[in-house]
Amino acid sequence: MPARVDPLLSAVQRLTTTHVEGVPVDGEKRTYYANHAALIKQLRDAIGGDVGGSGANGKLHSERTPIDPDAFQKYMDVVEEVRRFHIGWVGTSPAIDELPEAVLSRAYLHVRNAIQQGQVTEDVQRLLAAKWRGVCERILEKLSPPTVYELSEYPCPECGF
Repeated sequence: MPARVDPLLSAVQRLTTTHVEGVPVDGEKRTYYANHAALIKQLRDAIGGDVGGSGANGKLHSERTPIDPDAFQKYMDVVEEVRRFHIGWVGTSPAIDELPEAVLSRAYLHVRNAIQQGQVTEDVQRLLAAKWRGVCERILEKLSPPTVYELSEYPCPECGF
């Protein structure tokens, strides 16, 4: 019998730990595995813009932005959510200089202990998992925005119109 997947753990791990993702290549004959940093770290890195960037990722000096205000706001929102989650489950406020990944991991351990002791209902577990999956989705929306095509005289490459 396969082990039951914990959706809360899956969401917390995506936010806090490096994860490996397999991407099929060559018509799915081979799989390329890529290491991805924790989503919170990727969002924090996105704040800095690309000043000093080089190669394909660098931009012209006139196009460089020293800070991405949208990434900064999303990061601060995540930090505040993590802080409130920690206070609610651990009962103490985390250190001001502590990374949100560490704070969220510690709070998750308290939740996991409460679940094992039968103090958390399945409804609350589902709500918590949905909350942190939502955080993952919000970060991914920022890191991987949808493709935008310019209106032109040529047909759309996706729909043909």
